[in-house]
Amino acid sequence: MTRFLWFLLVAALLAGQAIAAEPLQVERRQIDRKLPGCGNAKDGCVHVSFDYVEALSGPPAVRAKINSAVIGVLLWRPGNDPPRSLPDYAQGFIKDYQESPKLFADQRWFISKTVKVLRATPPVFGLGCWEESYTGGAHPYSATQYLNVDAETGERVTLAAVLNEGSMPRLTQIAEAHFREVRKLAPSAGGKPAQAIRKFRKDAGDIGLPAVSHQAFP
Repeated sequence: MTRFLWFLLVAALLAGQAIAAEPLQVERRQIDRKLPGCGNAKDGCVHVSFDYVEALSGPPAVRAKINSAVIGVLLWRPGNDPPRSLPDYAQGFIKDYQESPKLFADQRWFISKTVKVLRATPPVFGLGCWEESYTGGAHPYSATQYLNVDAETGERVTLAAVLNEGSMPRLTQIAEAHFREVRKLAPSAGGKPAQAIRKFRKDAGDIGLPAVSHQAFP
């Protein structure tokens, strides 16, 4: 009897490992809300679109963490507390449009957020998150971020987790050199270029881990 119980325990552990090592299986989810009007039959005055994936495979606890992280990325918005749900987000966005002053009668707003799988094999699952929105002003807002999660635990894989201890200052120097090169900022630049460098240094601690590719891990 004892030997049989040990057999069941080992089998359960091996089954759990096998499940955790499976490729990530997902299903596409969409939420689409519109406020008709503004002479635009396709998108109306306001168009809110969430196009994302829901994890279906793996242990329930890991799957729940991955899906929670995806929803968290979608709910995030700058300068405001996150809504309770994606439908609440869409409803609030439309309400903000209705209550805001308009520069012209047919002014439109939109927000589009998309999450796609970039890597679906262990040991790290990688997802890309893209956002574009417009709420008036000279141009739309856009952002890209990446979500990397440990395939066995569902926890986020951070940049610090893959760096040797004490490497962050050197990495920040390399990133700043690239930042200066791309924006053609001389080391002695003052005025707005200097402000840009100060902001870069302030935000350097929040540098995220780029998308994990198939080349990054076996």
